Amino acid sequence: MQGFGNRLLWLRELHEEREPGRHSQTQWARRIGVTLTMYHRWEKGTHLPKLVHQLRIATLFRVSPNYLVAGVLPVQMERWLYEGLRQAHPELQDEATLWDRQNTVFEQASREYRHERDS
Repeated sequence: MQGFGNRLLWLRELHEEREPGRHSQTQWARRIGVTLTMYHRWEKGTHLPKLVHQLRIATLFRVSPNYLVAGVLPVQMERWLYEGLRQAHPELQDEATLWDRQNTVFEQASREYRHERDS
């Protein structure tokens, strides 16, 4: 849960940096449609938002649900947001890199299966 909270905090901080005074926890909670207490719990990582709220966050703040849930940065994300997150948090995975890694693992497993089958 802490990963989601960290990513939500990073996202809010980047928006605040770009538009100062418009991205407090109170303002985000109001825009998402939850109480400040609930929003604070999400950012602290003690609770996860319901799917409907995760989708609302993703839509309102122009980020992929994959970023919120798994820390995967899609290449279609707005450039300023993508670059800000990549620079501040190099541990986040890029969607293209993740896709390449998954394909490599799949191809290796397929080769091993064919080798065992044909042996």
